[in-house]
Amino acid sequence: MERIKKEESEKLEKQLESQAAQYSDMLAKQEMSAIEGLDKMEEGWKNAFDQEREVMLNSYRTKLEAELDVQKQIINERLKEEIVSKGIELQRRWLREIKVKVEQERGGKLSKLKELQVGLKNLENLTLENSQALNQNMVAQKIWTSVRNVLVAALEGGVQRPFEQELRQLNHLASSNPILSKSSESDSDSSTSSSRTEDLISLSVSSIPSTVQTRGLTPFPDLVSRFTHSLSPAIRRAALFPTDGGLVSYLTSVTLSPLLFKKEGYTEGEDVSARLARAEWHLVRRDLASAVREVNGLQGWPKVLAHDWLNEARRHLEVKQALEVAQTEAELAQLLVL
Repeated sequence: MERIKKEESEKLEKQLESQAAQYSDMLAKQEMSAIEGLDKMEEGWKNAFDQEREVMLNSYRTKLEAELDVQKQIINERLKEEIVSKGIELQRRWLREIKVKVEQERGGKLSKLKELQVGLKNLENLTLENSQALNQNMVAQKIWTSVRNVLVAALEGGVQRPFEQELRQLNHLASSNPILSKSSESDSDSSTSSSRTEDLISLSVSSIPSTVQTRGLTPFPDLVSRFTHSLSPAIRRAALFPTDGGLVSYLTSVTLSPLLFKKEGYTEGEDVSARLARAEWHLVRRDLASAVREVNGLQGWPKVLAHDWLNEARRHLEVKQALEVAQTEAELAQLLVL
């Protein structure tokens, strides 16, 4: 009886071990299947995110262009309405003056006819001056809108794209429109200001290299991302690498640089880590010019590594400064013709 119990017990243990091994295999297979499913799901989410990001960028760009077109139409309609309103008002004033003069003539004051002619002439001159002022205002508004189009295309689009066409339209408006290039003979100050506006806008446009116009500018977020994730780590790895060092010096710098204390925020000092920390601090506050000054102060291999980034950032700043000058002059031209 004991032997039978022992055999049954051993048989039962073998069955339990077999089932345990079987369940372990099944559990491992399920775990591998779950991991593969999660990987596929993560890849799908990543693709969906990239597609949604592209759709949002295109939607934003389309919406911005549509809003600019609507603003242009609204401004043009308002200017047309102002011209019509001024014309109607001048016609009514002219009719009232004619009526007064006719009544005076009926009363026997024929000697006032010459004064009436002078008044009509002055009225015609006033109408002509008012029409010229409205036309100048319309042209100034077109130039300001064109400057905004260039700013959006070059700096505010979020993606690097050519802005040669928008710049060509701005240059055409600033240089070929006769309203900005000359004014009436009785207003020499206005003519000087208009000519100055044309010269400054044309100079600002011509200061932008043609290669930058056709290739576009690196957006500010891309400059920040490139500096933070690529350039700054590379410079930190080369922080201890001397200018005339060899392979051993490079390997030593790569090995020891992670041991250096990484500074953050606005930190005092002239070492590589302090300059990088200040540059990142300025970039977080969208102060690209200060960040460029900090990176430009690097020496040796760190500055060599930052050469391409510095060129891209300087081009960004130069174009931004030129377009801001053009925008300021366009706004000044609007104020001068009011």
